[in-house]
Amino acid sequence: MVAKERWLLESRGLEAKGALFRLRRGEWTRLRNGAGVHEGEGLVVLGVSRPQAPITAEFRTRVVVGGDSCWTYWEVQLPTEPDANVLDWLHRLGHTVIPRPWSIDLATPPRALDENGAPSFWVTDAPLVVLASPRRRESATVSLRSDASASASSVGVTASELRGAIVAITSPQVGPANLTVAAERSAELDVVFVARPPREVLFEQLLKTPRVRIWLGDVLIEAWKDSSKKVPIQPSLPEVRVDLGSESARACVTIWESGKRRTARGLDRRNAERVIAEALPAASRIELDADNFGRVELTPARVSSEGASRATARDRMGWFDHVSSLATSPEQYTATTLLEHPRASTSLTVRRVGGPALVRGRLASRRRYEAGGKR
Repeated sequence: MVAKERWLLESRGLEAKGALFRLRRGEWTRLRNGAGVHEGEGLVVLGVSRPQAPITAEFRTRVVVGGDSCWTYWEVQLPTEPDANVLDWLHRLGHTVIPRPWSIDLATPPRALDENGAPSFWVTDAPLVVLASPRRRESATVSLRSDASASASSVGVTASELRGAIVAITSPQVGPANLTVAAERSAELDVVFVARPPREVLFEQLLKTPRVRIWLGDVLIEAWKDSSKKVPIQPSLPEVRVDLGSESARACVTIWESGKRRTARGLDRRNAERVIAEALPAASRIELDADNFGRVELTPARVSSEGASRATARDRMGWFDHVSSLATSPEQYTATTLLEHPRASTSLTVRRVGGPALVRGRLASRRRYEAGGKR
C-alpha cells in the first residue's frame, strides 16, 4: 500500500500585514517565520497595506490576487544602524535583526581546485583574501591553521570605512589549511597548499594547453611560443589551416592592407581560414586574436617571381645611369661600383658613378629586398 501522506504538504499563506522576500541565486525567496534579517539588507515586502516603518521604500507595481484583494509589493532597504521603529515593525512581521556575518572572498585566482572543490595554491604563493565586515571599523582575528601543523598563525584586522580588509596568507607546509575570521559571527574558508611542480612538468602542461595555431602549408605559428612571425609567401599560395583551441571559440581577424585596416569578428575556424587565405595575396600584416586562447601575428614576405634572365630595362633610369657612367670624367665626385648591365641582369660591369646613381641603386635594392628578393 502506498502512503499518501508524503504528498500532503502544508504551506503558510500570505498575511495581509506583509511578507518578506530575499534575493537568493537570482530568485526572490520568501523568508520563514522567525528568520533573521541583516542590517542594511535589501528586501521585498508583499502585503495589502503600505509598511508603516521609517525605511526607504520605493513603489514598484500592483498585483491583484483573486477577488477584491489588492496586493502591493515594495522594495525596501533596511537601515545600517539599529532603529527601534524598524525593530518593532520586523517583530510584528515575525522577524528579528541579526548581525551580518563576515564574508571571505579570494582576490587571487587559485592554481586549481582539488577533488573537494577547495582552491589550491603553491606553497610559494601568497594569495590575497578580501574580508567584508558587517559594520564599519569592526575588528576581528584572522587565523590560518594547517593540518600538518599543530599551531596556527593569527593576525588582527580592522575593517575600513568601506567595511573591507585585505590580507595575504602563506603556508610553508604542504596540505589542507583553514582560514577563519573570529568575530561575533565568524566565517571560514578551506584552502589547499601543494608543492610547486618541477619546471619540466610545467612545460609539459603548457604544451598541452589549448591555444591558437595557424598552419601556412608546412609552417606552424602558435600562440605563446612564436606569436609574431615573418612568413615567406610563394606565388602559389599555401593552404591555410586554423586551430582556435576549442570548437566553441570565436576569433577576431585584423588585416592591414594598402595602409588601411579592417576587422572581422566572431569567426569560427572555417571562416577564419577563409578570411586569412583571401588576405594573403595583398596584406602586409594579419592578426588573429582568440581571447583566452592567445593571439598570433603574421607578416607575409612575398618571394619575388622574377627570373634570373629577365632584363632590368624596366628601370627607366637604368640606361641613363649606364650611359652616364661611361661619360663621367674622373674630376667629378664619383665612386667605383658594380652595376648590372641594363640589357641582362646577370652582367655586372665596373663603372664610376655619381651620387644620384648610387641613391637610385640603393632604393631599387631596398624595394627588391622588401618584396622578398635578394639584395
